Amino acid sequence: MPGAAIKPAKSAEQEIIIVTGETLQANRNEKKAIYSGSAKASQGPDYIKSETLKIDQAEQTLEAQGKVEMELSSSIAEQPGKRTSPVKAYASSMIYAKLKSQMDLQGSVRWSTGSCRF
Repeated sequence: MPGAAIKPAKSAEQEIIIVTGETLQANRNEKKAIYSGSAKASQGPDYIKSETLKIDQAEQTLEAQGKVEMELSSSIAEQPGKRTSPVKAYASSMIYAKLKSQMDLQGSVRWSTGSCRF
């Protein structure tokens, strides 16, 4: 299974990101990679799974296509003394743009946190 470990540029305290898939197409010069077939990106307990993951390091974007499933424990701001629940989300597609701090989910979107389901 092809995979890659990428160290986040922001902080050495963060865990590495591990990306896997059944196939990998990569262009080092363009800083782009496409993982297909049971693709998964994970960092600690957080993960994104889909049929295809497209990574563009130059644009700092991640695109997931087909049966997107994710769990993000760090997406909710923790409050002192309160325990937070991870956010689980499902969609047909997802685009994350790091430079904009924006994530867009499309197609049959469902999400939950703790006992709340939307």
